[in-house]
Amino acid sequence: RWANPDSPTLYETLMYHVVLGRFLTTDLSASQTPDALMTDLGQRVFVETHRSTNVGRSLSIFVNGCELVAGAGEALTADGVVHQIDCVLVPDFDDSMR
Repeated sequence: RWANPDSPTLYETLMYHVVLGRFLTTDLSASQTPDALMTDLGQRVFVETHRSTNVGRSLSIFVNGCELVAGAGEALTADGVVHQIDCVLVPDFDDSMR
């Protein structure tokens, strides 16, 4: 079943995946990375790094518990960077509903 594209739930979920700013993987794994980043929805997502158990990677990067996919790279676009994660980020709908 497909979600209604006019649904506030779909819109808010998509906007929760967009972070204000341009962050490369190297920025996210650096020690100066903020613990939280603001989304287009106006809610924060939290960035964590952990020692990786994957061969060839020293760190794993997580955003709200979703891991950036190793080997997927990052897609540079005209207005940002696209990272692939291994799950769907779900916003707090009570805080973001209009």
